[in-house]
Amino acid sequence: MKLLRRYIGTTVIGTILMVVLVIISLEMFINFTSEFSDMGTGNYGLMRVIIYVFMCLPGAIYQFFPMAGLLGSLIGLGLMASRSELIVMRAAGVSLVQITGTVILAALLILAVAVFLGEVVGPPAQHAAAVYKAKSMSQGQELYTRHGTWVRNGQDFLHIGTISGKKHLADVTRYKFDDQRKLQAVSFAKQGVYEHHKWHFTNIATTIFADNQKVMSKHYSSQDWQLEFNPRLLTMVGNGDDDTTASRSLPDLHAYIKYLKNSGLQANKYEFDFWQRILQPLVTLVMILLAVPFIFGPLRSVTMGLRILAGTVVGFSVYLIDQFIAPVSIVYQLPPLAAASLPVIFIAVVGVVLLMRAK
Repeated sequence: MKLLRRYIGTTVIGTILMVVLVIISLEMFINFTSEFSDMGTGNYGLMRVIIYVFMCLPGAIYQFFPMAGLLGSLIGLGLMASRSELIVMRAAGVSLVQITGTVILAALLILAVAVFLGEVVGPPAQHAAAVYKAKSMSQGQELYTRHGTWVRNGQDFLHIGTISGKKHLADVTRYKFDDQRKLQAVSFAKQGVYEHHKWHFTNIATTIFADNQKVMSKHYSSQDWQLEFNPRLLTMVGNGDDDTTASRSLPDLHAYIKYLKNSGLQANKYEFDFWQRILQPLVTLVMILLAVPFIFGPLRSVTMGLRILAGTVVGFSVYLIDQFIAPVSIVYQLPPLAAASLPVIFIAVVGVVLLMRAK
């Protein structure tokens, strides 16, 4: 039995890895072509695009792993079924429960690697990729830190406390220098917005350092600042509410949710993303196990092409459910944990029904 377990496990793991390789190759090609519009901006050339795409790989692998797990398991078990190996195993006294247990062990092994890539390597790599792309496109004029974003604009330097949306800034400090690198003025703007191809700031306090060593303070209700950087660059590494949760680790995301709640702000979207990521390994495991009743049930005697098609349809259906539930849960204020659990419950119910029929 030990030899059979090893054979089933290596077959399932091998086919899952093969499917992951195919899916990731397609994902890399799509991401590469999507970067064509930005290629050539600043220092963002071909080699930097390739590096950026590779830096985004860990998160992409984890995102598509549930579908890859289902397809790989279907192909692996389907190959053994096509060669009548599963029939021989059943005839030799190997139960469906034992085969399922072997698939579970193989799934847990490869799932541990996927979780490591997705939750340990993925978020910092995703964030580093965004910073790398922004610095390349801005030719080093932009620097993101944990305490805000620094941008160079000619002789001036700006510190941006918060970036929200695509064209809105908050808590912006502008340090204005002359040609001899001497500080001339410091301005602090509470809000800023990009409209009509220029930056418009409001509620501005300015401190001017005159040549006679006098310091003057002025206040302006609004001003237009001549800034040359593209607002798109800021959104790539923004630290405001529109920052993607993919670039945050689970502890960071949990802390951000706590901050939003303590501030009286809406956190449902981030709570849903948090629980969705917590449940992702369970979704992947259930998807892999779904291949067992498929092979011993309705897909026992069909061709490999139909098995792949069935796996693709099921995987894509789960993806659509995820995409549908997220906005619905936010609009109707559904409990985030309950909403994120629906795909798992749906797949588990389908799997149990098919497994009972297979028995």
